[in-house]
Amino acid sequence: MSRTSRPFQSTYDETRSEIERGADKTKDAVDSGVETSKNAVQSASEKVSSLASRVGDSASEMAEQAKETASDMAERGADYARTASRQVRTYASDLEDVGRRNPLATLAAVLFVGVAIGYLSRGRD
Repeated sequence: MSRTSRPFQSTYDETRSEIERGADKTKDAVDSGVETSKNAVQSASEKVSSLASRVGDSASEMAEQAKETASDMAERGADYARTASRQVRTYASDLEDVGRRNPLATLAAVLFVGVAIGYLSRGRD
């Protein structure tokens, strides 16, 4: 590896690592949110079922419908989370491919983002 390609490779590796960490954090946050939602839906479903048994047959039927709807919603939420996770991974992979095909443009983009963040964090005097 030549001396001039080392900084580019290092920048590329750092950028790729940041993207992967961001994708992992996003996936973890989505998974955590889905799990919390499932637990909340399950808890609500159990409370509705308990109340329905006290009220009578008609309330019991309504509770079963609510439980099915809540379960369907939880499953739909899990599907959305899986889709979002796949999209984040696809985006990270696409970004990696762009970086491999055009490392100078990637370096320029990273430099631009760094300057923009530096400018914004500097504040106005």
